[in-house]
Amino acid sequence: MWYTCPLMSSTPAEASAPALHEEHHDSRVKVARNALNLVLGQVATTVLAVLLSAALGRKLGPADFGLYFLLLTTSQFTLIVVEWGQMLFVVREMSRAGASVGRYLGTSLALRAAGAGVAFAPVALITWAWGYDLRTGVLAGLFVLASLPFSLAQAFGMAFRGREQMGKDAAVAVANKAVVLALTLAALGAGMGVPGVMIAQGVAGLVAFGLALRLYTGLGAGKLEVSRATAREVLVGGAPIVLMMITVSVQPYLDVILLSHLAPREVVGWYGAAKNIMGTLISPAMIIAAAWYPRLSRVSGDLPAFKRELRAAVRPMLWLGALGGLGTWEFADFAIGLIYGLQKFGPAVDVLRVFGIGLFLLFADVLLGHVITAAGRSFGFSMGKIVSVVVAVGLQLWLIPWFQANQGNG
Repeated sequence: MWYTCPLMSSTPAEASAPALHEEHHDSRVKVARNALNLVLGQVATTVLAVLLSAALGRKLGPADFGLYFLLLTTSQFTLIVVEWGQMLFVVREMSRAGASVGRYLGTSLALRAAGAGVAFAPVALITWAWGYDLRTGVLAGLFVLASLPFSLAQAFGMAFRGREQMGKDAAVAVANKAVVLALTLAALGAGMGVPGVMIAQGVAGLVAFGLALRLYTGLGAGKLEVSRATAREVLVGGAPIVLMMITVSVQPYLDVILLSHLAPREVVGWYGAAKNIMGTLISPAMIIAAAWYPRLSRVSGDLPAFKRELRAAVRPMLWLGALGGLGTWEFADFAIGLIYGLQKFGPAVDVLRVFGIGLFLLFADVLLGHVITAAGRSFGFSMGKIVSVVVAVGLQLWLIPWFQANQGNG
């Protein structure tokens, strides 16, 4: 009869426990490192974005800034469709073993370029059909094309994030924002107005694309390839994700469209100023969600591990959301005054304070959206969001005219 000393042996589960603990620790270290890289990149881009937004607001004035914000929002919504949920679907697939990074990325680049080219005419016509003049419609279509180079540069971020090297992704974003700022200041100084700003963004996107391509070459992820089979996979696999993203993104787009029709253009400028600051405030939520997303995707089939990663992500997200909401309410006037000036953009303070009330919920929504996508359950979320959009539009048709009549700020 064999005797086994308990001090000299262990069960398989006990033997594997240190390895599992070490693997879990290493994954947390990667998440922390990636989050730090994204934070550093976000700090840099935030400073540059604040300077850019201040220059645009002060040089263009509320009315032309409102036009710029309309064009920007239209372009962003169009690119949501053009990019077809690639960032979440492709990163999820790249994070799994055996994925061909070069084939996924090359195919995604081709799909984005083709989609933007096809989108130009429909965007111009739809904008014109909304009741805007022909010049605004053409500018909306051209803004999409000007935004394409940076969209292509951002596509390389899928490879960087899939390989959990998010510092490279942050470097591309910082370079783009720095060049945009320099060229925009030159365009505004030359009196080129909104068209000059659009050209500056296109040229800066080309610079960012060149940098992203160079960084990808050093990644060792394989050469870029275009595959019809992969294109079908991305289009089919990304469909539920893009549906979710459209339902989420259509609300900001409709907000601007309705506001521009139911209130003066200056009001759109005030709204855009507050919205830009909100975009900066929501960035910590995007950083945390993006840093955890590859890990959540990788363990999506292991429910205990998935729950563990989710619990770890929820804590910082909720704390930051609560602090951000309180800070926004308290310092809204300081932020608007510092960036845009209270003389022309004073009414934006109330808009920003209202945004601050909902910031906590936005933080939770960002994380839950990534969690739902990582788990492959985005369709149900999309259906709920559609109901939300319908309700919101109905309320806006009543509330915007009421606030415009009673407060002078729709």
